[in-house]
Amino acid sequence: MAVVGIFFGTLILWLFVSIDWPSLLCILMIGILANFSPYLLLCILLIWAILQTNFLSNMVTATVVTTVALPIILASSISGTLNIAIICACLIGMLSGFAFVKPPSMPHIKIASSSEWSNAKHFLLYGTILAVFAFILSISFGYVIGLAIF
Repeated sequence: MAVVGIFFGTLILWLFVSIDWPSLLCILMIGILANFSPYLLLCILLIWAILQTNFLSNMVTATVVTTVALPIILASSISGTLNIAIICACLIGMLSGFAFVKPPSMPHIKIASSSEWSNAKHFLLYGTILAVFAFILSISFGYVIGLAIF
């Protein structure tokens, strides 16, 4: 019985490791987000980027979100998709450096959280406020500046 359990455990592990998760997510999301307006599509993708960078790694955010976002934008039926894709890649790259909530997200957050001046509740509160502020600035100013440049 233990051999069967080891076999199925190895099979499940192989399935999870062998699946190309960004490509699978892209295929699923293209059907859902293909007909959205460019502004709403950009808002959804930037919210995903700001949430992921605050709770996961910055490099993971830059690579995974950009890898999934660009094919979704390029496959959508909106006009000027190349410009929107360039703007989205730039804003995702910018937002992937903004990590304010959890200590593993950035070294300066880890250093500040290990001091006796603050606690995890303060980081969650003020980090969330800064993340919302960064999203609002990036979608209001970054999108407009990107449309003017590209």
